[in-house]
Amino acid sequence: MPVKSVTITGNGMKQTRFHTTPSMPTYLVAFIITEEFANARLSLKGPPSTISMELIAPPTVTDSAQTYGLDMGGQVIRLVEQYFNQTYDLPKLDQVAVPDLYFAAMENWGLVIYAEQYLLFDELTGTNRNKENVIATIVHEFVHQFLGNLLTPHWWSDLSLSEGFATFYEYYLSSMVEPGIRFMEKFTIESLQTALLVDSDITTRPISYDVEAPADIERMFDIISYQKGGSIFRMFHYALGERTFQRGMRRYISTNKGRSVTPDDLFDSLQWAVVEEVALPLSLDVATIMKPWIYQSGYPLVTVTHQDGELIFMQEHFLYPAPTTTSDRTWWIPITYDIGTAGTRRFWMPQGTSQVSIEQEQALLAEEYVLVNPQQTGYYRVNYDQDLWMRLITQLTLDLTVISPSSRGQLLDDCFKLYYSGRVDANKLYGLLTYAMAETDAIPWTVAFANDNLGVLRNALIVDSLAFEAFSNFVAKLTANVFGAVGFEGTPGEPHESQQLRRTTIEWSCRAGLIECRTEALSRMVDDLSGTVKVPAYMKDSVYCGGATIASTAQLETLWGRLQTERDVGERRSIIESLACTENGEFLDAFLDSIFTNDTPGEWQLIVSAVYRNSAAGYEAYDRWMVRSAMQILQRTDYPVAGYIQVTEARNGRPRPLEVVEPSKKKKLYLFWMSKRTPKGEVD
Repeated sequence: MPVKSVTITGNGMKQTRFHTTPSMPTYLVAFIITEEFANARLSLKGPPSTISMELIAPPTVTDSAQTYGLDMGGQVIRLVEQYFNQTYDLPKLDQVAVPDLYFAAMENWGLVIYAEQYLLFDELTGTNRNKENVIATIVHEFVHQFLGNLLTPHWWSDLSLSEGFATFYEYYLSSMVEPGIRFMEKFTIESLQTALLVDSDITTRPISYDVEAPADIERMFDIISYQKGGSIFRMFHYALGERTFQRGMRRYISTNKGRSVTPDDLFDSLQWAVVEEVALPLSLDVATIMKPWIYQSGYPLVTVTHQDGELIFMQEHFLYPAPTTTSDRTWWIPITYDIGTAGTRRFWMPQGTSQVSIEQEQALLAEEYVLVNPQQTGYYRVNYDQDLWMRLITQLTLDLTVISPSSRGQLLDDCFKLYYSGRVDANKLYGLLTYAMAETDAIPWTVAFANDNLGVLRNALIVDSLAFEAFSNFVAKLTANVFGAVGFEGTPGEPHESQQLRRTTIEWSCRAGLIECRTEALSRMVDDLSGTVKVPAYMKDSVYCGGATIASTAQLETLWGRLQTERDVGERRSIIESLACTENGEFLDAFLDSIFTNDTPGEWQLIVSAVYRNSAAGYEAYDRWMVRSAMQILQRTDYPVAGYIQVTEARNGRPRPLEVVEPSKKKKLYLFWMSKRTPKGEVD
């Protein structure tokens, strides 16, 4: 709340009183004490509400960055009020940028705190990705002013009622704030597919999960609460209809504001809207169809086959890796599918039903492709029989634009995961990938380049130089067209997402050995090192890695010299990653040996992991180093190798460091290991 009064009390002290806060959750109380921070103000006059806004930031902030964050905040709060048909009723809404924060931001009521890079954006120096992050973060935190602050989950068990909604709406409403950025398409590749990856394990918890201990509460701030929660709410937003879902959300807020809520409160409000809009068959209700998604972990794989003029849909619990016991979980699934250009069909596949047959016109099924879950609005994976897969691949090869970029990305992600889990053969994956030789859209390429897709193959084959060379040659052919399309230079008016596509395309093309990429990257790296022509910040890491692959020893030593004088932790990490990209075996040997004289905390682990995961040459250097330096490696650590092991999995498919904790001292020792792996990733 705003300041009510300031009183001088003597002895250099003063007393500040604030207006009384409304009834609110204690975790949303915050205050900031700053010295010499800059501030800018904005006053929003009603209707619908009058709000005083202030942006407070370190004194080094530029005027344009401060203005952008403040103006964006004013625009966003008005949009959120309009969408939910609910006024923001506190008299102020301040935003504060601080140098460091555990989260990207925290939605304290009336005083939102951000890590600097998630609030401050300067058009002259910021990247497109910086701009996306600022818009999405402000939207996320301002949605929380209603969903989380005005009404709050009854307990941390249902954190997704706050974070899941904020995750969905940060994309949905951001697309209204900035239509030129493909936020809604990016949801599928940044949130939904991330959640599907994590949620395929039998041990993953459901969205709503009983917790009591502080450590368990902290673990609720995870991909399940945020990304899966957002994906489920997005699925029902489309399954019930956008108008119905919005009416339900407006009632949910107006009915429950000022109190704590449970999933039942959400079900009741959405059910009211469903009845008003006649959005479901009379035999169904919202609670029945939503509960399996909220209280049950995992998600279904929908397999589609066709015969005799019928489409047959089958559901099973998708699990990877395969568990020792089978699962009989099923869901109410909103099935949407296109039959070529003949239109879209929809139906609900009931929970407890493993198979549904739908009669279609036989002539259509004889000629057209079938695409299930277009735009990937549903939270499930899809597999097809041999003929249906081939029709999709043929269509993509003939004219990929008939199928949307989001759906092309979905097909790639599903096919990779179906291959890795043994459900489709390599020919289907290879056939689908070959269409991408003509692909230039950022959404499908982001999926293909993901560390849990093509990255898995790259990391699995890195231990075999001949296999890795064959894989690299394939990737070089695969990316040649998109590399030609994006190149190294941005162009005026190019799509917003081109920067990110250019960065990843340069990384993959150069590492795969595309000579045009490597020679240009080296030239630009040398110019940047000399200060002649600077490389744009958004692609610097990719350019340096690409250039280092063929850099001479002298050029590598110049970059090594930069490392010796650099003090910034982030810049040191970037240099290490770049040096590790080289295929110069002699330099890599010396680079690994430098570990024994490197006293920078944590850096020796970074050097080892960067070298062994970048190329077959790097892995061979790592292998040599392990053999010749075994005793020095053992002597490099001070902690006993005893205790329990925690392995942290991430969406990158790379071998991970094992975190070993010695129980009595609670100290951490990081052990790096590398096993031989088959192309599917199993440990040999």
